[in-house]
Amino acid sequence: MNQGKVILVGAGCGPDLITAAGLRELEKAESVVYDDLIDQGLLEYTPEDCHRIYVGKRSGRHSKAQEEINQILIEEAKKGYRVVRLKGGDSFVFGRGGEEILALQKEGIPYRMIPGVTSSVAVPESLGIPVTHRKVARSFSVITGHTADSNPQEERERWDALAKVGGTLVFLMGLHSAKKISDGLMAAGMPGDRPASILSRGYAVDAKRIDGDLASLEKMAEEASTPSVIVVGDVAALHMEATDQGELSNQSVTLTGSDFFTKRLALALEKEGAYVRSYPYVKLIADKDAIPEMDELSNHWLVFTSSNGVRIFFEYLKEKKLDLRCLFGAKFACIGAGTEKTLAEYGFYADLIPEDYTAKALGEKLSRDLQGSNEKIHILRAANGSIELNAVLDQAGIQYQDHKIYHTVIATDRLPQEEIHTNYLVFASKYGAKGFFEQRDPLGIERIQDLYKRIHTGEVRVICIGEITGEEVKKHLSDEDSEKLLIAKKHTVEGILEQIRGREE
Repeated sequence: MNQGKVILVGAGCGPDLITAAGLRELEKAESVVYDDLIDQGLLEYTPEDCHRIYVGKRSGRHSKAQEEINQILIEEAKKGYRVVRLKGGDSFVFGRGGEEILALQKEGIPYRMIPGVTSSVAVPESLGIPVTHRKVARSFSVITGHTADSNPQEERERWDALAKVGGTLVFLMGLHSAKKISDGLMAAGMPGDRPASILSRGYAVDAKRIDGDLASLEKMAEEASTPSVIVVGDVAALHMEATDQGELSNQSVTLTGSDFFTKRLALALEKEGAYVRSYPYVKLIADKDAIPEMDELSNHWLVFTSSNGVRIFFEYLKEKKLDLRCLFGAKFACIGAGTEKTLAEYGFYADLIPEDYTAKALGEKLSRDLQGSNEKIHILRAANGSIELNAVLDQAGIQYQDHKIYHTVIATDRLPQEEIHTNYLVFASKYGAKGFFEQRDPLGIERIQDLYKRIHTGEVRVICIGEITGEEVKKHLSDEDSEKLLIAKKHTVEGILEQIRGREE
């Protein structure tokens, strides 16, 4: 077996703040060991067969002790794996990456590091505070709030040094030590009216900047939530918040569904400035033995009920090294604009699309257009998808062959692991909605009940891609809350965007 290795990757402190080098390593990872404070969407860059090991490390709540994490890295590397240790922010800025390196050195395991964007700089910047600024602050110091828990003599010496160092003081993990920080600095001679800010939950939808001065730091902390960054210094009086933001910059959207769907919708939302968190827990399993021989398909109708079916079909052609000539004379029917768009990406344009993007409407249009003809129909769909199309064709006496070329399963390790704080929760399929509400273990009873409360108060609005998905969601909500569901009129990415834009107008 080849010698394994470990790459420490700083994930940054918010969506899209990982480096290109870090993403490349995730794409090659055979094992990934990750913490709480990372963008969970980063895990989708790992290969399908990558081992995911959650160690849940967070200030005040350690799922795994540091020694256990060190041992996990050693064991995974000794199995011969290419291990990515994915840590929030930067591995060496209070991330205890140095301890992990020492453990790897002791075992002779190869390693390297890829820096990450640290919250000590990025979070203040995101909320309008530059940590240095000409004629205001020529330097900055980064301090862990935990240093306030030392013996009195050391503590006095530390505050004396910090009060005299000048520039900007940035405290990480210091929210619960706000009083000690303010008392310590003022006792060391720093004026109580020195500007200070607490930056709560940077890069989250509920990110908040709380401004004041050193003397009021303890009072300010009562308004903040962890994780928070504390900034003390004259730069905290500056306001350089971004003015060029998208139409949806004040909105957060949580996406559920397949990897293909969530990625496509996330790109569209992020382009308009929304904060997006994706949970692609609906996993597609191709059943390629169900795809008919190509000589059966030429000059026949090929009917697709989803973009996923289109992709799986054409991936099969590529794997079998069958070029597009094998589809000579074939006609294509698609359930809607999204499926039509995916088909066009492979060089084909739909011959038939219903006005309403539903399986029933597709069946009705096929029945009308093909009534009395001898044309053969091949439906290429999900095994656990809607059977409304088949029912309509059966009723009309239209002959067809039904090919269940893939099925879907719920990957429970990709379900949300944390509380869902969001403006919009999007469901892209009946099956995905059913899996979300019935597979409760990752969220736990308390958190799912908390989500129900947020839906009830309107803090979270639920969007469904169509009526069928909406009917499934209603099974899990009260009658009153079911009335608040938003149903996309177009069963596409654009349809969901229109729902969100419409709420903003």
